[in-house]
This record gives sequence, C-alpha cells and structure tokens, in this order.
Amino acid sequence: MKLFTIGDSISQGFMSAAAARTDLCYSTLIARCLGLQPGRDYLFPRWELGGHPANVELLLRRLQKLYGGDIFGPIEWPMAITTAMLFLDKVEDHFERGEGAIDKHHPTWTPDLRVRQDPWFHNVASRGMTVADAFKLTPAVARSRMNKPLEDNVFGITQFSFDRTAHAVLNPSGDDAFRDHSPIGWLRRHARDRSVGGVENLVLWLGANNALATLLEMEIRSTEGCDDVDQRFLRYADFNLWTAAHFEEEYRILIDHVVDAMRANVYPDWHVFVGDVPAVTVAPLARGVGERIEAPDPFGVLTPGGGPGTPRTASYWQYYTYVVFKNIDEPDPSLSLDFEEVYRIDKTIAQYNQIIRTVLQEANTRLGQNRFVAVETNKTLLEMAFRRNNRRPASLPGPLEGLVPKPDTRYYHTTRKGHQIEGGLFSLDGVHPSAIGQGIIAHVFIEAMKAAGVAVPHSLDWDAIIASDTLRTQPIRLMHELYDNSRLAHLVLSCIRQ
Repeated sequence: MKLFTIGDSISQGFMSAAAARTDLCYSTLIARCLGLQPGRDYLFPRWELGGHPANVELLLRRLQKLYGGDIFGPIEWPMAITTAMLFLDKVEDHFERGEGAIDKHHPTWTPDLRVRQDPWFHNVASRGMTVADAFKLTPAVARSRMNKPLEDNVFGITQFSFDRTAHAVLNPSGDDAFRDHSPIGWLRRHARDRSVGGVENLVLWLGANNALATLLEMEIRSTEGCDDVDQRFLRYADFNLWTAAHFEEEYRILIDHVVDAMRANVYPDWHVFVGDVPAVTVAPLARGVGERIEAPDPFGVLTPGGGPGTPRTASYWQYYTYVVFKNIDEPDPSLSLDFEEVYRIDKTIAQYNQIIRTVLQEANTRLGQNRFVAVETNKTLLEMAFRRNNRRPASLPGPLEGLVPKPDTRYYHTTRKGHQIEGGLFSLDGVHPSAIGQGIIAHVFIEAMKAAGVAVPHSLDWDAIIASDTLRTQPIRLMHELYDNSRLAHLVLSCIRQ
C-alpha cells in the first residue's frame, strides 16, 4: 500500500460545507503522483447530492439557475428561500432515510461513477476529527451517538453529520467485524497485512479541529479544568479550544499509537508525513473589521514591511466577524471575536505546532532514524495570507502565479456579470480549501516526500487541477446576495456551522 491517509475535513476534501470532494483533495493528488489510480488502487467514498450537511456551491448554483444573478424583491425572495429549503430537505432525506443512510453500504468513488462497494478505504480522513478521534472514534461510537430521534422538517439540515461521515469512512460496508476500527485501528491492520504489502507512506494531518470551532462559533470554550482524556472525548461538543497541555497529552498518545502500528509494518522503509496545525484565523470565513492592529507574529513567520532584523509582526483587526457581515464596524458580540480572543487562539495553535515538532523529533530519536517528517502546512498558509501580509502574499506554485485574477485567501467574490474578483484558495464555506487550494497543499506534501527520498514519478497536473475548480471555471454570479440579503446569509451560515 503506497499511501494511507488519516486526517480531518481537509484531508477528506470537504468543500463548501459538505463532505466531500475527496477526488479533488490533496491526498488523492498525491496518490496520482505516486502512480496510483483513484477508484482502483487508492479508494475513498463517493458522496451523492454534493455531500452533507449541505453543499453551499450547489445550493447557490440551484438558485442562480432558477432566478438568475439577482433575486428581486418581495415575490422572488420567498420563492428562493423555499427553493433552498427544498434542496436541503432532499439532501437530508437521502442521508438520513434514503440510500445514503448509515444502514446502507456506502459506495466507493469511481471515475466513471459505476457502482463499486468495498469494505475499507485508503483515505480514512473524516470531517471534524480531533487528535483523540484518531484512536478513540470507531463506527460503533459514531452509531451510538446517533441513537436519538430524528426531527424531519422542510428546513432541516442533515443531522449527526459528523458521525454519519465517520461511520461511512471507517466502515462503509457496515460489517460488524469492523465496528471497532478507529483510524489507528485501520492503520494497524494494513501495516501488518502482507496481502497489501504493509503501508509505505502514511499522511497524518490532525489538530485543526482542536481549535477550528472557535472560528465557526465565534466563541472560545476551553478544555481548561477537564484533565481526563476520556472525558474530553465524551464531552467533545462542550469544547472548541484545547489547552496546550491537553493537546500535548493527546498528541503524544496519537504518535505512540502510530509508532506501535508502524513498528509492526511489513514494509520496512516506511515514512509518516505529518502536517502541522494551520492558523484557523486566516480562514476568510472570519473577516477582520475595525482598527488594524500590528502584533508580534505568534508563529514567527511573517515580516510585513520590515527588513532584516526587524521584529516579526502580523496584521490583525479589532474585531472578527462572519465575512457576510464585513461592512459592520462594530459587530454583534455574539457573532464576533475580538483581537484578544483571536490572538489567544493563534498563540495556542503556535504552541500546538511546537509540540508537534518536539513529539516527532522524540519519536525519530526512539526509532533511531527519521521516519516522521514534519510538513510545514501552516507556514505555507501564513505566507499566502492576503490581509495578514498587508496585501503582499507569497508567490504561488506552478502556473498559479500567472492566473488572472491570481487566487488569494480572501473570501470568494464575483461581479454580477460572473467575473471572479477575489478569493480562489478557499471554498464557499470560507474554511476549507478549493480545488486549487488542495493543489497547493499537495505540492507542499510532495516536496516533503521528495526530500525524504520517496520516489514520486509523476508531477502535479496543474492544468487539470485548475480545470477542476468550478468556482473559477464557472463563477457564481449570485455572490453579492450573501451580503445584500440577511436571510440567505444566515441560511448559508447555518450550513457552514453544522
């Protein structure tokens, strides 16, 4: 097995608030470069109806098809909202009661969309996974969390989306033999399996969800005071920011599990490529408003406006609110974070990344060789950040630098005539990468793999990556309505925050 992937929504290819376009995600792009054929020797799920909880891109395209680039007045808007509700209800019905429900065999993605069913996938990344989920979350746990009555309503968004996704990824066939297989459980199984040749390369990227929900929910709920790993796992919904000490405890357990699994690996020359935690506050879902504040860069990466020897600083703002409310100078406190809160989140993530580097170094020392390779995904993101770098982001790889408009980290926006004018690196949920953004991540991982001596026989097909990004090739003319109509804005936010 040349490639096995453990991760969260980014590694799953979560886009525009839905799971998932795994066929476009960085791990699948890496698989292609390694000579694998997705749908044959690199397997992952297929998600019908654009995925769940709700695909915002498909929703807006549906509205645009029916109502054009402008939705007018008191007649069209009620009709448009009804259209949106019916779209969401169709997705909900499919995944809660239809062919996408957890008691059905979840299909494998294939390039020709033919029906294929497999007992496991090479990519077991799933939206929302924290560090501890890698060794504690199983299909049995996911199913047990869903033992609550479903509330069917026309405006409903698919419920238990996190657990539905995890169950489909970890046990697509619903076989009781796999009900207790966590992501680490699958790694252990494959590493020892001579029929698949063990695991040559493991991509491991977790930690973002130990902080990301602070941005989605615009509040901080720390794990401080909850010092038991099992309790934090059971009460996962109570927290959205792990203390550095709690993160370190769980990350050390994770790497211990990986070391144990890979020590039994039948493939002798294995590597583990580990992404660090991205600065979630760079995600364009949160828009800085009010006074600009220059502060020391917690990550030690940025130097906007300074020369050699000057302090590393980054641009922050007085408040951060949802991007659809960006024209408000002093946003509703319940829908915003202030500078001190955002800076606290960034400093905590900087601690996470130092912990990751330390734990990986210690693991390599124990093993007597450099099996674990740290991949600086966060540095790449910070250097590309448009506003945090005072509108002077780093160059993009491949032909991306020459694109007009050049993709950037701002929220996606277009003119009423359908010309893209901003964004392009993030999908419409403002948190997860677009197809082009996924290509950049693949580039970073592939460079790390080459440096570690892994043979990567094929190059990234940038033309295909750009062509696959429908936000760029087929711009959505309806984007201005997110800022002009509060009902649509709140509907889209409700999809993103699920």
